[in-house]
Parts: sequence; C-alpha cells; structure tokens
Amino acid sequence: MVGVDLGDARQSWSAVRHALTWAGALGAAEAAIGKAIELGVSIAVVVLDRGLHPVVVVRMDGVSPLTAAAAEKKARSAASSGASTRDALAYLKADEDLYRAILSTGDVFLVEGGEPLAVAGETVGAVGVSGARHSIDAEIAAAAAATFHARPSASAPPAAPTGGA
Repeated sequence: MVGVDLGDARQSWSAVRHALTWAGALGAAEAAIGKAIELGVSIAVVVLDRGLHPVVVVRMDGVSPLTAAAAEKKARSAASSGASTRDALAYLKADEDLYRAILSTGDVFLVEGGEPLAVAGETVGAVGVSGARHSIDAEIAAAAAATFHARPSASAPPAAPTGGA
C-alpha cells in the first residue's frame, strides 16, 4: 500500500497473547452444568472463542434447541462487548438510539446469562446460559466464568503458524 503506515496496526495485532483452550471451554461448561444441577434447573450452555465460534455446546435433557440458540446469542453478546449481558444492557439502556441500533443486528440477545471469559484483561471468549429465569441464567454463567478465571489451563498463547497444508 502506498503511503500507509501500518506499524501501529501490526503492533496491536501482535499484542493478542492468549487463546481459549478446549479444556478451559469445557471447564466453564461443566461448571455451568454443575451449578444448574445444584439449582435444580435444566439449561443450555454455549462457550464461544474470541472469533465467536462455538467451542462447547451442551443441552441438558429436555432443553429445546431454541434455548441453545439463545445461549449462543448471549455468549456472542458478551464476547463482542467484553461485558456481561447484564452490564451491557444497563449501559445501553442509557442510550436508546444505540440500544435500538445494537438490537437491530439480530445477533445479540441482551438479557442476563452471558459472561465474557478473559485472561489478563483480554477477552478470549464467552459463556452463554439459557433455560431458567434470566437471573438464574446469570448466576450460572457467573459461576462458569469464575471457574474459568480460576483455572490456569483455561487459556494458552496462540499456536505458532505451521508450514503444512
């Protein structure tokens, strides 16, 4: 590119240091299921990586696929914003125009039950929970995120590129 200095952009791209591991995602999902069993509710839990790709999707017995879709949208909302869906909703309620614009995308579900997963302040993914009352979904998602944050194996530096096809 002529006349464009990408130095700062390259610097910020290389600052990405952590990635969600499969073990970390599974641990968060297991914590969510354990909390749901403790509370006597059936849920769906979805854990997404920072690229918004599903790493773990679990539906407890009797839970509708639509509930899993809601859990994924909650996780998508938390991963995209880097905030819980509860906090994002509170923030957006103060700006009605922005709130309507965000909701018009169709990719967000701003009700309680989504929590970001972060390592050293860097969002590496999110967990979304759906199936109970929203406040219970939020409690379960928070428990899953807390378990993730307490596990040293939950994240890893990104793998070095390989030369294979």
